Amino acid sequence: MIGLLLLNVFAFQLGLFSVIDPNSPTATFFAALALAIPVSAQISEVLITGLDHEFRQEYAVVAYARGLGRTRLFFAHLLKPASLPVVTVIALTVGELLGGALITEAVFGRVGIGSVVQSAVASQDLPVLQAVVALAAVVFVAVNLVADLVYPVLDPRVTLLAPSARPLPVTRDDPSSSALEPAHEEKVSVS
Repeated sequence: MIGLLLLNVFAFQLGLFSVIDPNSPTATFFAALALAIPVSAQISEVLITGLDHEFRQEYAVVAYARGLGRTRLFFAHLLKPASLPVVTVIALTVGELLGGALITEAVFGRVGIGSVVQSAVASQDLPVLQAVVALAAVVFVAVNLVADLVYPVLDPRVTLLAPSARPLPVTRDDPSSSALEPAHEEKVSVS
């Protein structure tokens, strides 16, 4: 719907790009805009909620009370920690964008992965479909890995632990936990 609306307004009524040449930079911009608009509302909502949460934290209240301006407080202190959930949402919407590419490519007359999938389904070409699904899975995992690596850059309180550095939970019933308990117990008397 959004792609058709953008095509009608900007290609047919305003003449900003030609539908005959779908590979022009302007047509590419509007195709990307048609993909970005549906997910932008969700991303904006998460960012606004994160900024509101961070603005209510004690460090932000104190900084604002001491005279730090809203703009400087926003860029210097609030934006990075509020961006953590946004990075997560962006990484998770990659799958939605890959799925929406088929419709957007059809509307804007572009040739891409969506049209390859469409022709592979029509001709029942299983190896091509498997390759596209594998490529989508690799892209999804890679984007989520990059998102996980960006977390410590945005917020230094987030640390990456190696698997061997994680403490293992110890229960009282575990026989190996006796080595962790003190050999003798001191009794403290309170008088």
